[in-house]
Amino acid sequence: MGKFITIIIILLTFSEGIDAQNTKKDSAFMFVDPILLNDVEITAEKTFKPITGGMSDKITLDIKNMQNMPQFMGTVDLLRTMQLMPGVQTSGEMNSGVYVRGGDSSHNRFLVNGATIYNPSHMLGFFSIFNSSHVSNASIMKSFIPAEYGGQLSSVIDVKCEVEDTKKVKIDGSLGIIASQLTIESPFGKTGALKLSGRKTYINALLNMFLSDDARYKPQYDFQDYNLTYTVRPDSKNTITVNGYIGKDDLFMNEYYYQTNGGSGWMNYAVSARWDNKINDKIKIENNIHTSHYDNNIWVEFGGGEMIMDSKINDFGYKGKIDLNLKRIKLNAGLDFITHNVLPQYPGVNTLLGANYENIRPGMMHVYEGAVFAQGIIKISEKINSNIGLRYSCAAYDGEENGIYGGIEPKLNIEYVHDANTRCNFSFTIQKQYMNQVMVSGIGMPTDFWLSVSDYIPPQTSYNFSAGLYKSLLNNSLEINTDIYFRKFNNQLEFNGELFNLINETYRIDEHIFYGKGCSYGLEVMLKLNKRKFNGWLSYTLGKSDRVFPDINDGKVFPAKNDRRHDLSVAGNYKFNERWNLSGVFVMATGNAYTMPVAIYIIGDNMVNEYGPYNGARMPLYHRMDISATYNFKKRRKVQNSINISLYNCYGRNNPAFVHIKTNINDKKNIRIRPVGASLYNVVPSISYIFKY
Repeated sequence: MGKFITIIIILLTFSEGIDAQNTKKDSAFMFVDPILLNDVEITAEKTFKPITGGMSDKITLDIKNMQNMPQFMGTVDLLRTMQLMPGVQTSGEMNSGVYVRGGDSSHNRFLVNGATIYNPSHMLGFFSIFNSSHVSNASIMKSFIPAEYGGQLSSVIDVKCEVEDTKKVKIDGSLGIIASQLTIESPFGKTGALKLSGRKTYINALLNMFLSDDARYKPQYDFQDYNLTYTVRPDSKNTITVNGYIGKDDLFMNEYYYQTNGGSGWMNYAVSARWDNKINDKIKIENNIHTSHYDNNIWVEFGGGEMIMDSKINDFGYKGKIDLNLKRIKLNAGLDFITHNVLPQYPGVNTLLGANYENIRPGMMHVYEGAVFAQGIIKISEKINSNIGLRYSCAAYDGEENGIYGGIEPKLNIEYVHDANTRCNFSFTIQKQYMNQVMVSGIGMPTDFWLSVSDYIPPQTSYNFSAGLYKSLLNNSLEINTDIYFRKFNNQLEFNGELFNLINETYRIDEHIFYGKGCSYGLEVMLKLNKRKFNGWLSYTLGKSDRVFPDINDGKVFPAKNDRRHDLSVAGNYKFNERWNLSGVFVMATGNAYTMPVAIYIIGDNMVNEYGPYNGARMPLYHRMDISATYNFKKRRKVQNSINISLYNCYGRNNPAFVHIKTNINDKKNIRIRPVGASLYNVVPSISYIFKY
């Protein structure tokens, strides 16, 4: 296992990848309801109605029951679970991105209590930054995105961290073979409660055990993150929640063959303060002040020279909202303002000759993004509900010439409720995004560039249509969800160059970006089984995502890197008894697209590649199965202990993280080329001890 982890970390620095509900009280299922409606009516027996209220486009994860799903390296990961939902693509190995309905990973907005997170992963996606023991609930909105959310094209992942009105100390922790975590929840003051969480890996100790003295690579890796949430309720009408997060990843690598040292480090922190004021039963006001920071640094030492690339994003914002709950209509309106201070990721080089390009990089980019929004949930008739919203957003920027972009983002969702077990809905939204990411690696690595709008970079826009049908059968024990969608993208970005071509005294990244359009469309199906002992779901997406760039592929249509024709996920959980619980996941997906060389010419002593159609080749079919078993010990003295044993990729499928081109040259007239996949591992076991007090 140590060798597998070693390869993961090696690739982190040196690879560029491929560029080219009816739930019973004791139910173990992870959802309150996979399509969580605005109003959920709960009876004394805790039976959740399949259809209540209006809109149905928000999938909410019940964090308390997520521990019954397969655990990897001692934890149930929030993002990995979301990737089992329809329309949320399986990203593949060594890929930290989340791809929703044909969009890029940067088209999603990750929020933690209102603060934006720009890199939501540790270890290239093996862990997310979200500690499930600290999170209260998490929602993903991918069809109808309400007017109060902006700044994304594909989806919003909204993570809430709150503290319940606790009267006693609670402790939740786990000890795993790769990382451990501890969460403490306690009353704090007369009307407040405090929750603290921390996680840390000790992978370096394992790596040193498996690496030989003459190993070519000597990696060292560490990640840690910490959460703090304080909730105070001075009276029945006011709630104040303060939330803080900080996480840091550090990688150092010695490569002895070429005498090269390198490293990478990235950090997120986010702080927010929210005040909820319930004036009366009809009026509620919410104020949220938030700030977040993201930076990443890459450095390589070679032959007495050094290359450094660092970047930063500092955000500070405010969001105010008022909710009105009238007899036949629910209204909310407010304003949203955020400042982005962006330092782009340009290289600096120091050499033995004294050349220093660090001072030629552009300065900090400043963008001021603001919006006003209003939305109404209107009951048109006994069977028809509507959600109509409007958002006007704009972004002013400082550049060679100051400028401003803006536009209207309408929102519409119409729902027809046939009966208590059948409904259908249609939605249309326009989304604008003012913070853009230029994909260099193609696999969500920290080498990718975040750039704001500027004189040269316009905002991205998406037009989104979807229509869905919901049906419950067999006394609500089987639920069927289907959705069709179409999405059109404008002002998409493609990087024209290679990562190390950035080392140039006159380099400007905005002069090496191509602009184009795209579209994605598909069919989503989800079957959910609700039984007392066995429950689970099957989700399948049949989709297509294309791009058209005038300067790429002769202006012809080509598939996006994340185009997936088929994406299948099956998850199940079986509760044998009060002691044993078994769960499993199977995923299968079409391989990612990449550009393949079709010929190689030798000109002098140099080899020149001739490439085929842009993104015209495919990675092999991706599939794997994960299984997990949990044994719960008898509760003693208010302490609940359990042991979890899991296998990631249990049948040892060699899913390549990337491909490299192998060239066999017998003579100048006989040159053979073929793609070779590079797999990270086959089977990864995990065992963890979990305790609650």
